[in-house]
Amino acid sequence: MVMPNSGPPDLTGQVAIVTGATGDIGQVTARALADCGAAVVGTDIHDLSDAFVADDSIAYKQLDVTSKSAAESLVADVMSERGRIDIAVLAAGIATLARVDTVTDEEWD
Repeated sequence: MVMPNSGPPDLTGQVAIVTGATGDIGQVTARALADCGAAVVGTDIHDLSDAFVADDSIAYKQLDVTSKSAAESLVADVMSERGRIDIAVLAAGIATLARVDTVTDEEWD
């Protein structure tokens, strides 16, 4: 059975973390989630919190996702501040153009 599209979802009361939130995909995703009512915590390795100054529906935290302790600290902070995490969008990263069968472990990491 196909359900008709009734518009954007209502994410009011939900908490989202978006990594890579100052990049193209991450920033658009963070704004879309906020537009749907979610409380968004956007992160990026770059200190670009100015990108979110005009949008108080998106909190910004600098984060290096390659640091396990920093990621764990972020989750603990969000849980302490917001009480929950409902959505995680992992948009941080860089692209390496290579065939999947030739990618080394170092390139993958």
